[in-house]
Amino acid sequence: MSKKSRKSQSVTVAAPVVVADVAELPPVAETPVAEATTPEVPEVAPVAEVAVAVAPVKVKKYPREGGKCWVVWNECDNLLAAGTHPTVAHLRAVAVERNWNVSNASQEFYAWRKYHGRK
Repeated sequence: MSKKSRKSQSVTVAAPVVVADVAELPPVAETPVAEATTPEVPEVAPVAEVAVAVAPVKVKKYPREGGKCWVVWNECDNLLAAGTHPTVAHLRAVAVERNWNVSNASQEFYAWRKYHGRK
């Protein structure tokens, strides 16, 4: 049925209750209320503990000496020892100058920075 062909239907409502009508109602007999009792809960068998496997946390280690990653980390350490706070721009310039892979130098700089807790 489409919305256009729907017609609003009139609704018949019972006569509303008036406060004066309520006052004329006979009093309700009061019945004594029994004390509430706590329902007995059936015992449930204990649930066996299930060991949940937790993924191991991968901790970054200092790169192996002599590798390409170690060369980048060593350059960062040398810049820091010289009093310069290394940035990715410094390493990109050194990478181009020394014919290193610029992407690897950038990624290793960020790994070095995270390893040393620098922001």
